Amino acid sequence: MEHEMYTGELDRYFTLWRLCKAMYENWSKTYGFSCNETLVINFIAKSSFCTQKHISDGLQISKQTVNMILKRFEKEGYVELSVNDMDKRSKFIKLTDKGSKASAELIADLLSIEIDTVRKWVSTSSDR
Repeated sequence: MEHEMYTGELDRYFTLWRLCKAMYENWSKTYGFSCNETLVINFIAKSSFCTQKHISDGLQISKQTVNMILKRFEKEGYVELSVNDMDKRSKFIKLTDKGSKASAELIADLLSIEIDTVRKWVSTSSDR
């Protein structure tokens, strides 16, 4: 009996997770970013101290993926990388004005989209 209760809750959780994942992927594409790129640019925007490791650990994205994203962002002018004097192997990452503007635009309408997704999930969950 307990197993069935947890199975139902897990089903509800994974349904919400899939809805959110699809929502973030579609939403990111409208801005010309991948879902991971959107997560990274917003993570940098919300961080006062940021390195590749910090991003990788915070978002649970591989260091290689974060590195590829940062290279693209640097090339596109979204981020600046500066040497960490205490550890020459790592670099500090900060958004440029262009990156700050892009991040602000990305999250401007995100809350309403997230709320709509949760409402959709709640309505389908209550139908069960």
